[in-house]
Formats: sequence, structure tokens, C-alpha cells
Amino acid sequence: MSPFNLRDLPTLPRGAGHGAAVMVRRLLAARSAPAWAPISVPSVRRACLAGIRLIEYRPPPPFPVSGGWRLAFFSDLHWSAADARRLGPTLIRLINRAQADWVLFGGDLVRCQADLAAALSVLHRIEARCGKLAVLGNWERRHAWVGLEQWREWFADGGFRLLVNEATSYGKTNGRVAPVFIGMDDARRGRGNVTDSPLPDPAPPLAVRLAHSPDSVAEAPPDNLGDLVLAGHTHGGQFRLPRFGALYTSSAYGKAFEYGWRRHIRSGTLLYTTRGVGCTGKPLLRRRIFCPPEIAIILLPGPEQATGNAACRLGTPRRGGPQP
Repeated sequence: MSPFNLRDLPTLPRGAGHGAAVMVRRLLAARSAPAWAPISVPSVRRACLAGIRLIEYRPPPPFPVSGGWRLAFFSDLHWSAADARRLGPTLIRLINRAQADWVLFGGDLVRCQADLAAALSVLHRIEARCGKLAVLGNWERRHAWVGLEQWREWFADGGFRLLVNEATSYGKTNGRVAPVFIGMDDARRGRGNVTDSPLPDPAPPLAVRLAHSPDSVAEAPPDNLGDLVLAGHTHGGQFRLPRFGALYTSSAYGKAFEYGWRRHIRSGTLLYTTRGVGCTGKPLLRRRIFCPPEIAIILLPGPEQATGNAACRLGTPRRGGPQP
């Protein structure tokens, strides 16, 4: 039998079957990511409202000891204005219940620009003790006519500081080492690679990298990754089958980063890819099957006396983070 070639797949006209052929082509063309090995991290489901799960994780050792910080990470809302009105109160209640020190958003906020105001009003009501940070997704980046400063302004209206290939440092807070956060541009339509968003020099004690897609770090130099990478974009597949997982991930690496935890075999960097909150696709496909939406709470390890949730030096829970 002759070897299979992608060119052997039939080229179909637009219409029935075209989307399926494209999906098959992308799955077969997916690259591997051997540097990242899947690992098991115990989780605790703290709450579930309107089908959205609040799941708590503790990064396994070895992991840098910092200050026992709590990170709330969510991504890929893809909301319409109606979604924001219907699900916004649930999202706010779940994240605020977590009493996170930092709230991190992984991009892809709404379906259309006309839906921005409703979604930003939800973001504004989310509370964080120390700061709220966001990165751009491929949805935001596909609107090439919208400038970066406009996106910064819009996210600021929601109380979030937008990071695009840049880092923000909080120094020490109440004697505890705060993370340095590095926000990456989108990998598909921006300049989302580690080269354009290097770690600060000298390297910080704890570096958390925020990316829309795990593709941004798939083949990155191991000495420039940091300690933890948080990503979204894949939706966990959105459609999953028992014992198989995601049918499609919209990643150049296929199922390599579909969902969950991975560790870089050389640097030890941890990567978490969230299932996200929202859905995309044609109306009949805009749903989830065996893939519930989630908000991830990441509990960073700290000295025993610092694992409490004391407010940071910026005061009591606040909407928005410190300005650069």
C-alpha cells in the first residue's frame, strides 16, 4: 500500500462536507510537541453554577515557593450581549467567591464588537485582591482595524490591564514574593512567541506566563518559559468523547494540548490549558458535549505561615489592578 498523503484528500466545493474535510486535514497535519509531557494534578471542584465549574488546582512539586497566592484563570467567553446578561452574574459570583489575588483572562471575549459593552460591564464587576490582567485572543486580533491602544482602553474599562508581549511586576507584598506576569500576543494573528516576550532580566523568582493559545509555547526555548504557563483557545475540544477526548482543538498541534496539565521535560515549566467558558461554531454546533465550562483556581505554594489569603498591600478586594 502506498503511503498516505494529505493531497490524497478530495478537494470539496463549499457546502456539505467541506467543514469536515478541513477538520480532517488539520488533524492529519497536526505537529507533535514531544517536549511537553502530560501530568496528573489533583483537582477539587469548589462550586458549579449554571453548568460552569469552579475547579481548584495546586501545582505539584517541584515548583517555586512564593507567597501562597490564589490565581483565578478563565478564557474564551465568546459571549453575545445576551450571554453576558444571562451568564454574567454567574461568572461574577463564582470568581468573586474564590477571593483570588489575581484574576487572569486568556482572551476571546465576545462574538461581535457590538457585544463588547455588555461583556466589559461583567468584567468590571469581577474582584481581585491585587490585580486583573488579560491577553488578546485570535478573535480580538482578527479585527485588524482596531488598534492595540483601543483594546487597552476597552479592557481598562473592564478593570483589566492588557499585556501584549510585556511583563508586569508587583515586587514583594506583605513580605511575600509576588509573581511576575508575562502576557503574550496571540499566536495565530499576532506575534505570540517567547522571543517577543522574554523573561525579565534578571529572571524573577516566580514567572507566570499568560497566553491565549498553548501553541505559543509549544516549541519555545526552555530557558525562557518561566514557571507556569496558562493558556486557553482549544475549548478542551468543546466536543469530547469518553476515553478519546477532543475531536478537534483548533491547534496546530492537534490533541497535544487539548486540555489539562503538562510539564516541559527540560525546564520543568508547568502548562495548564483550560476548557474555557464559552462556545463557538454555527448555531447547531455552539454547545459543549462531555466538556463542561470551567474557571480554574491555581493555588501557588508558599510557606505554611503565608498560605492564607491576606489582602495585598493594595488594600481590600478591588476591581482592576495597579497601573503601570
